[in-house]
Order: sequence, then structure tokens, then C-alpha cells
Amino acid sequence: MQAAGGGTSDALLINTPAFWLIAFTAIAALRLLTQPAARSIVWAGINLAFLWVVLGTQIAWLLAGGLLLFLLFQAYARTSARHLLTLAIIAAGSLLFLGYKSAFFASIGGVPWVQQLLAGIGFSFVFLRVIDLARALGDGRHAPPSAPSLINYLVPFHMLAAGPIQAYDEFAKQPAVPAPLTGRETLDAAERVARGLFKKFVLAYALQKVFLTDLQADGCWLVLEVNILLLWLYLDFSAYSDIAVGLGRLMGVATPENFNRPWLSRNLIDFWDRWHISLSQWIRRNMFIPAQLNLMRRFPRKDPVLIAALAIGLSFFMAGIWHGLSRGWLLWGAMHAVGLVAVRLYTGWMQKRRTPAQIADDRDNRLILAGARLLTLEYVALAFAVPFVLK
Repeated sequence: MQAAGGGTSDALLINTPAFWLIAFTAIAALRLLTQPAARSIVWAGINLAFLWVVLGTQIAWLLAGGLLLFLLFQAYARTSARHLLTLAIIAAGSLLFLGYKSAFFASIGGVPWVQQLLAGIGFSFVFLRVIDLARALGDGRHAPPSAPSLINYLVPFHMLAAGPIQAYDEFAKQPAVPAPLTGRETLDAAERVARGLFKKFVLAYALQKVFLTDLQADGCWLVLEVNILLLWLYLDFSAYSDIAVGLGRLMGVATPENFNRPWLSRNLIDFWDRWHISLSQWIRRNMFIPAQLNLMRRFPRKDPVLIAALAIGLSFFMAGIWHGLSRGWLLWGAMHAVGLVAVRLYTGWMQKRRTPAQIADDRDNRLILAGARLLTLEYVALAFAVPFVLK
């Protein structure tokens, strides 16, 4: 089994000596450097050094593609047709992404290296960062990045394996030279890395080996395994995020949080504010809000709930494809879209029939809260089980 979230080459996994050698080098180098330009260049060199270890001579193709992308982004400063350029970059990136997810390149004689190259750089996550950057430049919020900044945003080695997906707005506003860490902050960051390693190599490993059978169990044991699968997904995936966040703090590189106690979610909207936070925020700013605004402009007399439902459906259709080009992940996306629309409809229905005070009382009712949390987690567990059944 593999954790949901895009998937990458085994060479990017955190159990490789190269990863930790480069991580310790990055911590030492970036904490010693106090000149912004030198720090950016050295950080870019570290990221490229890691990719050279992963890709070998194939890094030449990556550098060629990166140079082309850099020139395209520089063109934003010289053209008024920024939105057309954004659309062109998104279209080209989407075609490359679909070819990667469908194993198209691996199926063509003579070019399986393209599949290996894209897997090696964690293209599922790089693709989303490219779109975020293109939209930020297209909207005029930022000037085109320098070459080192582009490398550091698109391929930070500690975020390649499983994210998080950093927004370009957040990347651009981080201090060029971070404040020194206190002793307490250093210990907390190191503890965060250790927690991630424990989750990944002890807890998640034990659950997988002892309890998971690829959903081959029957009856009540199948129900139990579906729930354990969700727990395993959380432990395995959040472990990578813990390691990335901890290393980011030690290096002084802004790294967003990706999980916030998702087992406390009272509904699906709350769940997506707590689970794979960077993906849900990316979907919200790059898919849901643009789709909703566009539909409202085109159909101003339509029911806002219907508009929101269509935007949610489109967003999670794309989220399903991002996870995997299969009927299982498409159904996963459909289940989450239906669940989110149902929550919105139920919330609107309750607001019409109960006073704000009554709604507040319901929210504070422990029995109702426990039931809501249990129902949410069971629905999420069932949705995540679908791609493992319909492979």
C-alpha cells in the first residue's frame, strides 16, 4: 500500500542516507549564512545536489525544463497578456501531469525515463506549485522569481516526497534570513522530526504489517480494517509532514503545517480544514473560488447553492485525478464532493429552522458532537477505502 498524496520515487523516501546527509548539510549551511543572496544560492545548490543524487545524469533534462520554465516566468514582466501565458503554462503542465499519472510515458518505447524523471522530482507536488506560481504572477501579485528562488520554491528537497504544497504568496513573504532559533525551539523542531520517524517506522509500519490485508477481510473484520486503513494513512502521511516541518524549522525554511488533529472533525468541511491542509487550501484558492466566481458571473440568477455544488464537484474531480488516474480515485473525489454539498445543504436547512442560540447549544452538546465526529470519520474511512478496492 502507498499513502495517499501523489506518490514519488522510492529514492525520495526519508530512509535514504543521502536525504539525511543533505539535511544535516542544509541545517548547518543555512543557519550560518546571514546574507540573503548567498543563502538563496546555497539553498538552491543543496536542492539541486539532492536531485542529482536521486536522478543522476537525468538531472540535465530537469535543468533544461527548469530553464524553459524560468524564461516563461520571466516573460510575465514583458507582456500584458499575462493571463494567456498563465493558461498556456497550466495547459502544458496539465498535459504533462496526465501523461505522468496515466503512465503514458512509460508505455511508449524509448521514453520510460520521462516517467522516472517526473517521479524522481515528486512531480505531483511540483505541478501544483507551478500552477500556484503562474496564477500569482498572472494576477500581478508578485514579480517573476530569480533562478535560485524558483528552484527553492518548486523543488525543496524536504518537501518533495509528500509535500506540503507551499503557496507562493507564503514563500515570497518569508524573511530572507530567519531569526535564530532558541534552544527550546531547536529541541521542539528536532522532536518534531523524531515524532515523524516514530510514526512512519514504528506505528505505521506495525499497523501495516499486523492489520492490513489490502481489504481482503470479511464481515466485521473488513469494517475494522477500513478504519485501521484510515489510521495508517494518517500516521504514514503525517509522518512525512512532521519531518518536513521539523527540518524546515531547523533550516529556517518556511514549511506549512499539513495536519491539525483531523479525528476531531465534526463534518467534512471541518475535515478538509484539518487533513492535508496545504492541498485543501490549494484547491480552495486555485479551483473552488475561481470556479465559483466564474459560474456566478456567467449565471447570476442561478441558486448560489447550486453554483457552490458545481464548483465543489469540479474541484474534487480534479483532486481525485491528482491522487490517481483511476476509477477508484474518481469515486473518492465524487464521494467527498457529495459529502461536502450535503453538509452545506444541511447547514442551510438548520439555519432556517433553528435560532442561533439553538444551533450554538447543538454545537456544545457532547453527544451530538461525538456522533458527528464518528459519522464524519466513518464516511472518510469508507471513501479512502474505495481506491484500494477499485485499483
